[in-house]
Amino acid sequence: TGQEALSAIREDLGDIGMERVLLDVSVALGKGSSLADALAEHKDAFDPAYVAAVRAGENANLHDVMRMLAA
Repeated sequence: TGQEALSAIREDLGDIGMERVLLDVSVALGKGSSLADALAEHKDAFDPAYVAAVRAGENANLHDVMRMLAA
């Protein structure tokens, strides 16, 4: 699940600030938020273009969009 993936990423980060952001994102996902909406709550951590790409992916193929953003 998305929450499990975020948990694994948080464990490897070593950045307490981003760990907190990803914990908030994970909680929002657990409450039913979309990934894009959860990311958008953290404007200081996620660029609006990144959030827009994730939102587009939610309406298309999120896996391909995330792979593109990671490259």
